[in-house]
Amino acid sequence: MQRAETLLPASAGKLALNETLRVHWAEDEGSLWYRRETRSGQDYIRVVLPEGIREPLFDHDRLAEALSRAADRDIDPKSLALAEDSVNLSHQTVEATVGGAHFNCSWAAYECRTTELATTPRSASRSPDGQYNLVHDGYNLLLEDRANDRSISLTEDGSHDRYYGADVFLERDIALGLNRAPSVVWSPDSRWAATIRLTVTDVGRTSILNTEATVEDPRPQAVSFRYPMLGDATLPAAELVLVDASAGKASVIASEPWPVPSSAPFSEDLKASLGWWSTDGSTFFWLQKGRGNHTMSLWAVDTKTAKSRKILTENSQTRVGPQQGFIDPRNTLTLDKTDESIWFSERDGWGHLYLYDVRSGTLKRRLTQGPWLVREVIHVDTERRFVYFTAGGREVDRNPYYRHLYRTSLDGGQPELLTAEDADHTIEMSPRGRYFVDTFSRIDTAPKTVVRDMRGRIVAELETADLTALKQAGWRFPEPFTTLAADGKTSIFGALFYPRAYHPERKYAVIDDIYPLTRAPAHFRLDAVQALADLGFIVVVLDARGTTGRSKAFHDAGYGLMAGHLDDHVAALRNLGADRPELDLDRVGIIGHSWGGAAAARGILSYPDFFDVAVASSGTHDMRIAQSWFAESVVGLSDPNSGEATNLEIADRLKGKLLLAHGGADYWTHPAHTMRLAQSLLAQGKDFDLIILPGRKHNVPSSPHFRRRAWDYFLRHLGPPRPQ
Repeated sequence: MQRAETLLPASAGKLALNETLRVHWAEDEGSLWYRRETRSGQDYIRVVLPEGIREPLFDHDRLAEALSRAADRDIDPKSLALAEDSVNLSHQTVEATVGGAHFNCSWAAYECRTTELATTPRSASRSPDGQYNLVHDGYNLLLEDRANDRSISLTEDGSHDRYYGADVFLERDIALGLNRAPSVVWSPDSRWAATIRLTVTDVGRTSILNTEATVEDPRPQAVSFRYPMLGDATLPAAELVLVDASAGKASVIASEPWPVPSSAPFSEDLKASLGWWSTDGSTFFWLQKGRGNHTMSLWAVDTKTAKSRKILTENSQTRVGPQQGFIDPRNTLTLDKTDESIWFSERDGWGHLYLYDVRSGTLKRRLTQGPWLVREVIHVDTERRFVYFTAGGREVDRNPYYRHLYRTSLDGGQPELLTAEDADHTIEMSPRGRYFVDTFSRIDTAPKTVVRDMRGRIVAELETADLTALKQAGWRFPEPFTTLAADGKTSIFGALFYPRAYHPERKYAVIDDIYPLTRAPAHFRLDAVQALADLGFIVVVLDARGTTGRSKAFHDAGYGLMAGHLDDHVAALRNLGADRPELDLDRVGIIGHSWGGAAAARGILSYPDFFDVAVASSGTHDMRIAQSWFAESVVGLSDPNSGEATNLEIADRLKGKLLLAHGGADYWTHPAHTMRLAQSLLAQGKDFDLIILPGRKHNVPSSPHFRRRAWDYFLRHLGPPRPQ
């Protein structure tokens, strides 16, 4: 097992150089810089554009000498502990930390002096100009005016039934002493902040047993908190709140309350936030999603009048959203100067972009169309009227999960391909939109990072990842594959992971690593699956019908199925086994975590004569007690008591070996999911194994104890490779 652990991402990542780059831009975008990994340490490289001239960002030896003098210890020029976010190109300064002491270093004078690091409290949301902090005061909001050294109570009516700036779990956080920053979006000019008031009266509760003892009271403590579940009559209801920081006031805006059953809708991560400001801070826009994600509406409020209005609404019998997947970036946004909105919709069966008039809410034109999926809106050039976006499936005879960058005119026309390489492209736009950084690879090629202009022309080649040491350690590229789903006609894609000591004349037990969203890699990445394979298995990762990244029909094929199309997994493994004799389909395992844990358990229960061993951690085995936002998006609201909502009713089918695991303090997926499945198995007289990790929350796979137990479980019950 120790040898396999060297292929876990934390270890293998030390052997892969420049797999990903973090690029920083000069204010005028005439140059960029990044940290380059080398075998002896690291360099800091500056690239002048558009010529692509490369040079050191500073003299590494001289800066190390300056830092050595200030810290009174020898500093290796190849191991400068610099805070990348602190680099100031205009002043040619950077902050560094040595032995717990902080320094500000200048590479203009090559001098370093002791300094204090400027930090934002984790429990505060700070305005862009740094003048204001928004913090929680119990169930209320407090504004800290840092410039005038004063605090202002913005609200006073907050209570455990109705409170400000937080999601449904605020009461739990207060009980546990967890101080999270309020969920807000600041206007660019720092005057306004948008947040919510959440009413949770009559929302159902659950409890977690906190078993950790304290000196004051050794008794285990039950922590009770609100937890909306599938089919609950009442969900948390949000109202928009605007904070006028300059006036020190907060106002609840009159609009239709909307359900917020889990995470707060607004955040400082604007790609994920369902709310955003106009550039001048005069208007706040937000998306309201209806229960079960069947409806989505675009709203706006004018800060001068405090009046809100609904601009447009879209409905779906299954799911609707500003993106296809739960965690994909938001693709709906507004254009200030022209009062337009780019709107993402799957109304014609594929995810595409449409242009709406914000004033009237009417459709002006569709921007994209065809049997392919818009993945992410990257940038909008409002002057030249171009929208830049990634999409998959448009290029013929290519993996549909490969993302390519395109641009198309807001005034109509065909998309223009900007990244032609047959690979998956990860795009990062420069702040002013003059260039973009493109890192592209496939699962069997090393990533390459280049800088392109807005026509897609390469102006600088930055790095190609150096995988030499990784390969010398025996690491293998996974093998991509395409096969047919259980319907015999739908193509599904995936990857095979082989052990380092693979011998083609042997037969290997197979493990299906499952997650019903999207699991298979499309680009190079270091994955814990490789370590599992290194124990002597062939691990298969695939995206069955019901996962994201393809058409709406492909995604909706899993609607109402708590684990997606498990029949596709069985069909795919049988197809692969027919072509690859090294796959021993007489010994098949399945493993998954969270939703994947539910799928792994359902796999061995639904196909007891195919799957021999299953490891299911933190599984959502009973959707009837799962978080409502998740469960209602997966199985819908039509029949929450159907067999597709729970694994409990098929516990009698277990034949193979099943290991269940759960964190004892899991607030995200309640431990009752696993305990109820265990009770059902006991009632049926079934043998199984159970691990409860005391004090651990949802992150069970990161537990070394669980990993060893899971690996050992497969080794004992699936066995080593055998001769063909």
